[in-house]
Amino acid sequence: MCSYIFIIGFVQITLLEWDYVLNYLHFNKLVYTYQALEMSLTATLSYPNMNNFSLKRLITSNIVHSDLH
Repeated sequence: MCSYIFIIGFVQITLLEWDYVLNYLHFNKLVYTYQALEMSLTATLSYPNMNNFSLKRLITSNIVHSDLH
């Protein structure tokens, strides 16, 4: 009986940790989405003659670079 209670408690703690991890990842996703929008706006204003593909590549490289730090 004691082992069942221990297993249930462990599962509940694990689920709480997953909830925390998922919330953290969701928050990071929102931050990166905001950064991407901000960068795309900046890039559009800075490089009005550049085509969309180059802009996307510029923005993606900036996000990947900021993700590594």
